[in-house]
Amino acid sequence: MKTFLRHILSSLTLASLALLTTTANAGLKVAWTPYPSWQVLPAMTLLPSKDNSFLAQRMKETGGKVEIVPFKEYVPSITSLVAGQIDACAMTIQEALSFPTDSGIPVTIILVTSSSNGNDAIFGPVGSKFKDLVANGIILEEFSVSQFLVYEACRQNGIEPKSVAVRNTPGDEIAKVFLNAKKKPFVATWNPHVVRIEESGQAATLFTSKQMPGQIVDTIVIRNDRIKGNESAIEAFVKAYFDYLNHWGKRENGDRALRALASTVDMRTPEDVELFRKTVETTRFYRTPAETAALMEGPELRATGCAHPVWRVQGREAGNLPRRDRCDVGEEGGREVKGLRRMNFSHHVMASAVTMRRNRFLGSAGVPPAKGPDAGGTPALPANPLQHPSPA
Repeated sequence: MKTFLRHILSSLTLASLALLTTTANAGLKVAWTPYPSWQVLPAMTLLPSKDNSFLAQRMKETGGKVEIVPFKEYVPSITSLVAGQIDACAMTIQEALSFPTDSGIPVTIILVTSSSNGNDAIFGPVGSKFKDLVANGIILEEFSVSQFLVYEACRQNGIEPKSVAVRNTPGDEIAKVFLNAKKKPFVATWNPHVVRIEESGQAATLFTSKQMPGQIVDTIVIRNDRIKGNESAIEAFVKAYFDYLNHWGKRENGDRALRALASTVDMRTPEDVELFRKTVETTRFYRTPAETAALMEGPELRATGCAHPVWRVQGREAGNLPRRDRCDVGEEGGREVKGLRRMNFSHHVMASAVTMRRNRFLGSAGVPPAKGPDAGGTPALPANPLQHPSPA
């Protein structure tokens, strides 16, 4: 299912520059990495059949073209968004608020897919305590949402985050590192890796996202400069996403749809599928357009302290908040995307993002942000895809 980033490629190759100028005409490229709700993206190209998938049906209906692009590692998918190599990307609110905006790339959330309810976790050796992180450090994917998890866990446990040393390891490798180590390290990761570690019986669970409800929210984010010309593709993408969830929600389709989701990360055996089922149980999916709209317009995300409705992320420093009871990031300096739902971001999440960047706990000091193209204002979408129900 994730990141406070500063590190990115310092320059683009000539091939990348050529791609930058042609991507908008080639259709909408959407990147995903392994995580339960983001695995719907490749799965919606598989069912009901590869020849007539939900995405294919919606592209035919709208005339838009969408390409679902897999990435093994999370951080490279986001750096590719900033580099202009892809148009949209699966990421958490933390990433959207910090980077790509830190790199001067305005973006817009076009879909909220889920929130983490135990999908993210911190583990240590059996018998260890959270305070032991100070002496031992932690292994995680640097700049990922796992660092935000550690930051919040430190805050809740009265520990200075900068006192915990971070050892960078790709997110897909963390479960392997932990399970193969003779002396078990301290690690932070997300599903499906969390359940693999839990099922091993070799770890103590020190903290999970259940202890920070509503703060890790999973989204699909698009560059503002890739909206114009891709309106039909965005509509097809959002409709196909809900088509899949609607299909999955029917009893007669449940097992096949679950297996299709698991297969996108090569979990194909019965044992693997059951393991994947457990990751679904710790994911709060937003399964219908109405449910998603209720989240984006309702009080759920405000529960952590935000009283100001914001659905848009722009290239502004989130630290310009005049009071603790306000979060006005994203409302000024740009036009609303007509038809898109408003998002109620958590002030606490944004304040934490700023604090972590300033403390250099979640960033690399001295690494300049990437220079991206000037995205300018946000073009308007002609219709709200969330208003189009999935077919029965």
